[in-house]
Amino acid sequence: MRRLRKAHIYVGMVVAPFVLVTALTGVLILLFQRFYDLLHLHAWFRWGGVLIGIGLIFMMVSGTVLRLKEVLSRKRKRQP
Repeated sequence: MRRLRKAHIYVGMVVAPFVLVTALTGVLILLFQRFYDLLHLHAWFRWGGVLIGIGLIFMMVSGTVLRLKEVLSRKRKRQP
């Protein structure tokens, strides 16, 4: 579990800035036409969206596994 927790943290630290940039530029492009020049930054490279998606899926799955292990461990400690 320690490896999964470390991987979850490292992937999150790598993916978070790209998600932030994609979200901010997407909102700016959507709301203000003058920010349409940011489209190249929004679609930062051909497979960028795929990599971000894979990273987010990994974060979701690993976070769920880590949380379930914690909850099950806590339940086992309470039962006599």
